[in-house]
Amino acid sequence: MERIKINHLFESDHTLAMDIFDGVQYPYEVLPKIGEFIINLGKSLPAGRFECRNGNIWIAKSANVAETASITGPAIIDEEAEIRHCAFIRGNAIVGKGAVVGNSTELKNVILFDKVQVPHYNYVGDSILGYQSHMGAGSITSNVKSDKTLVEIRMGENKTATGLKKMGAILGDHVEIGCGSILNPGTIIGKNTNVYPLSSVRGYVPEGSIYGFLGPNGAGKSTTMKMILGLVNATRGQVSVFGKEMNRKNRLDILKQTGSLIESPSYYGHLTGRENLEIVRTLRGADKREVNEALKTVRMEKQQDKKAGAYSLGMKQRLGLAAALLGKPKILLLD
Repeated sequence: MERIKINHLFESDHTLAMDIFDGVQYPYEVLPKIGEFIINLGKSLPAGRFECRNGNIWIAKSANVAETASITGPAIIDEEAEIRHCAFIRGNAIVGKGAVVGNSTELKNVILFDKVQVPHYNYVGDSILGYQSHMGAGSITSNVKSDKTLVEIRMGENKTATGLKKMGAILGDHVEIGCGSILNPGTIIGKNTNVYPLSSVRGYVPEGSIYGFLGPNGAGKSTTMKMILGLVNATRGQVSVFGKEMNRKNRLDILKQTGSLIESPSYYGHLTGRENLEIVRTLRGADKREVNEALKTVRMEKQQDKKAGAYSLGMKQRLGLAAALLGKPKILLLD
């Protein structure tokens, strides 16, 4: 239980709502208190920086709110936040500084820390999203169990009762949720974690994790990864990585922070393993020492001077993995 306490999930200086966590240990304990907290906090916000609408909606004067957005109070929209076309805020919502609530995104009973992005067709209900967390297009929180029983949090074989009928997800700081993913009731994701697209997440995911997705042949796993890398265009919707849409403008910047090995590795058969890695290192602008580190990680030190064309299939896969590690990518896509 220590791992899902507030101090393990969030940094304290990235939301104006931090006082709501005083006196509690676990973040889901504050979900029933959000509405009342907003009313009290809103009354104390400086009139020179916030405008009060309809008696219980406070919008920072530096926020950008589209005329077509629907906001029901109580709600607070902090400074420099962006509420885009047709966003739907149903009440009991705190949108942090510099956060983005996008087209057709729906919020209900939530706290979004500063710089959170829910930019495309998201549903976020009875949830808390930590600093700079991002939900990819179409990813949603499911906040009620199908059998209408109280939500529990699964941690391995153990279950922790929340006493809540409605609880979506708690995301720690710097969490990346892939497109089309479903966060089931009672999901808690530790900070600095990446969840692959099309994942169905349940229970506790430790911080610093990589959460994969499974499916039968032809389900679209490789195609999804290719879309993330810009190798295949999506027929509908859009793909966002690091809060940026994958397109011609952003693709190079995204790929600089991404390592990948999709299906089978590419290599120059007439060059040695080390020579292949040196080419990749140069293209990625990585430090020379990283080649030795990658070779050690995949246990190829003794085979580094052999021609890559003479490698076994397993050694070729190791070479591809070593190449993917160069540049210390923030996301590693392995198929």
